[in-house]
Amino acid sequence: MTFVTLKKRASPLTAFSLGVVMLINCGRSHQETAQQSEPLRALESRLKQLELKITTAKPEWRQNEPIVVTLSLINKGEGHVIVADNTFWKDYRISVVKENSFPVRKIISLDQQTNQGVVSFRSLAIKPGETIEIKIPLSEYFEINRKGLYRMTVRRRVGIHGIIERELISNTATISVVE
Repeated sequence: MTFVTLKKRASPLTAFSLGVVMLINCGRSHQETAQQSEPLRALESRLKQLELKITTAKPEWRQNEPIVVTLSLINKGEGHVIVADNTFWKDYRISVVKENSFPVRKIISLDQQTNQGVVSFRSLAIKPGETIEIKIPLSEYFEINRKGLYRMTVRRRVGIHGIIERELISNTATISVVE
């Protein structure tokens, strides 16, 4: 056989060999993923037990009256759920809009936001049926002192960043400001 003939036959053989090696490695990777996915599925199932809920102390507020709402993280399942201990409300994404759906302006500077407590990296186990509550002084951080209706929604990510995450979206609370 000449070198050219050998080279023509070697290329398909090399490609085939590479394909077999990749297939074997993919099979191993798939088995490892399948083994890892069981704990991830269990975590995902636990995260689905959580509910994020906003409540207000009363249906109407007077202008310039301090408006405080309660944000509750509720475990509605039968098992413990472990989440990052974000007990500072600034770790939640809060959306406040007027009745015309225009966003309400925040009245807090970035420096003030940064100085609102310490970011916690602890974990928190929420027992079945347990509720964790956080009070949010809404009128201190949003311009909601004028007469009208305001709608508030909150979002929070739970889980393991980059591996398995779930975004919790609260109910929409309506806040009525009267004269």
